[in-house]
Amino acid sequence: MLIVGAQVKDINYDTLVELIMPYLVAWLSEKDNKFYGLVSKLISKEGKPNRFSRFIVSALPKKTELAVRILPHFDDMLMEYINNRLDKNQISARVKELKAGTIERSSRKMLRIEFVIDEVDYEKTSENLLPIILQQLSEKEDQTSKLPRILMSMKKLPRQVVGAAVRAIPKEQRDEVTSIFLNEYKEELTSLLNTLLIQNNIQAEVRELKVDTK
Repeated sequence: MLIVGAQVKDINYDTLVELIMPYLVAWLSEKDNKFYGLVSKLISKEGKPNRFSRFIVSALPKKTELAVRILPHFDDMLMEYINNRLDKNQISARVKELKAGTIERSSRKMLRIEFVIDEVDYEKTSENLLPIILQQLSEKEDQTSKLPRILMSMKKLPRQVVGAAVRAIPKEQRDEVTSIFLNEYKEELTSLLNTLLIQNNIQAEVRELKVDTK
């Protein structure tokens, strides 16, 4: 299993609530409890945030600290949301655990979030993400951008090479090798994650990414 930790700053909680509200409403509706049904009606309208929930989010102070307290109560719903996002972005893996905390940098509170990821299909995921990774690397303004540009011009060959390389690594060692590789290219991976946030209309910035094994 992989443990992916990151710091997240500049979170726009209004847009975040907009995105997760359909999942939150569905999660609440699955509970056989009148109170949860009442909460769902109170905070949403047709699966979207209503004026009341938007007002509450905008009025709450210390949103990051509050988010850390609330997240454990909705971790199943959040993992379902994240796994749906992984599927949408052609990443064949599953988030099994989610932990959150706060960290202070330059007198500023940021969200510290950690995911435990399992059931990774490395061959499928590497094939799907390779074009995006090569694009990120090719945009760097240094000598390291030359090889990605050459590989991008070779059409299917890079995928075949990466697929062969993944298959050559014993399954029990793939998590460790992936951890080493991702930490080596954590700046590029961070940039990729921020690009995916933008593409999914999530206003936040990921920084100081770290990958380990469990």
